[in-house]
Amino acid sequence: MRYPKYAFVAVVGIAAGLFESVFVTFLGGWTSWVRPIIPLVVFLVVLERRNFALFFCLSAGLVMDAFILGPPTLAVWRLLLAAAVMSAVADKVLTNRSVYAAAMLVVLGRLVDFSWLWLEQLLFDLRGIPADLVPARSEALGILVWDLGLTVGLFLFGMYVLRHYLRPRRMLNRYV
Repeated sequence: MRYPKYAFVAVVGIAAGLFESVFVTFLGGWTSWVRPIIPLVVFLVVLERRNFALFFCLSAGLVMDAFILGPPTLAVWRLLLAAAVMSAVADKVLTNRSVYAAAMLVVLGRLVDFSWLWLEQLLFDLRGIPADLVPARSEALGILVWDLGLTVGLFLFGMYVLRHYLRPRRMLNRYV
């Protein structure tokens, strides 16, 4: 069975959710731009472990919703939507699993993430609830740059280290 693998994915998801919901709020400056959930989801999608990616989003989103310091953002649904969109694009649009494809998936995932936050911000504004959910443009650009850097690092890690330990189910168009 795959239960130990799912348990490992859940623990990593809980740690990433805690990092994004608790520790990022206390970090200042450019260190608050480090948000590891989307790059890790892209890493799992590129490895063609989509079930693990969705389970990772579920565990990270539940932790983020539980420990959020502010208005609720429905992080579970936001992350599951981002993972589903990235998985569908990786399946139907992208022809290979290269660094460039992973970078495109990161940009797409962040666009879905920021779009969800923008829609929630709009709903809160319409109801008269003060909320600051959408990051400023410079902060969004910093988050995206960190995401791309983390994704390239994870991709290179997967290419050089994990390819000897994780055997793919099929060998078509695999670079990792």
